[in-house]
Amino acid sequence: MSNVAAVRSPAPALRALRRAAVVLAALGAAWLVARVATGPLLAVRHVLVAGESPLPEAEVLAAAGIRTGEPLVGLDPEGVRARLEALPLVRRAEVRVLFPGTVRLTLVRREAVALVVAESGGRSLPALVDADGTIFAMARRPEEADLPVLSGIRLGEAGIGSSLGAGSASLLADLALLRERSPALFRAVSEVRLESTVPVGSAEGTAAGTAEGTAAGTAEGAAGAAARATEGFAGPEFLLYLVSSPVPVRARGSLDERLLQYSLMAQDLLSNQGILDDIQELDFRGGEVVYRMKED
Repeated sequence: MSNVAAVRSPAPALRALRRAAVVLAALGAAWLVARVATGPLLAVRHVLVAGESPLPEAEVLAAAGIRTGEPLVGLDPEGVRARLEALPLVRRAEVRVLFPGTVRLTLVRREAVALVVAESGGRSLPALVDADGTIFAMARRPEEADLPVLSGIRLGEAGIGSSLGAGSASLLADLALLRERSPALFRAVSEVRLESTVPVGSAEGTAAGTAEGTAAGTAEGAAGAAARATEGFAGPEFLLYLVSSPVPVRARGSLDERLLQYSLMAQDLLSNQGILDDIQELDFRGGEVVYRMKED
């Protein structure tokens, strides 16, 4: 028995040594990880600006707030993205960390779909608006001003970065889609004037009841189809001015390709009949196209 006890007695000491070795190994591993994380292997070495950046690279890097040499471990990609998307010219930003030591910033620029007249320093200036309804820049070059004008909106002292709000959202989205699908029809739009927003089921009377006359033949049939397609649609009421004619088209709902095509067709037919110059406006809101004559 004494021999057995003598053999087993070193066990507690061995267990203590083993525990100490495990603790030392863990501390060493933690030290190594900390050294690597704060060392050059996991530090920001390169910042790449990808996409069609609307700003010079120096301005993008300044807004992102990323410094070469700082640890990647402390980098907040969501914070960087939020700072970049706060820039008026940036619609969307993506921040990706690529090991070892690279941060890639991908920017999507805002694209203008319309002009609005904004106040700046007591002056009225044309400003660029994108499909989200954000005023993101002043139009300073002639080519930038070659866009439809969105009017009927009270802007006051709205500045760069301001939003037009929900009232004009659907019209701006329609203009963006029109530009993508049919650039020729998009260029045919001179101005869109927001009149009101009409809910589904409103008790408003039909346009035909107040019309002084109806367009004859094909003009009535073709444009009536477009009007029936938007009847009951919950959306804005607006006046559409075309580049080719001073006579506005009153419509409700969507500003789409069909409305543009039927508007051009109706005005062309009325011009051939020699009465277009005597018309005050065309009305596409009801079940048939109607027109109002100018008062003497």
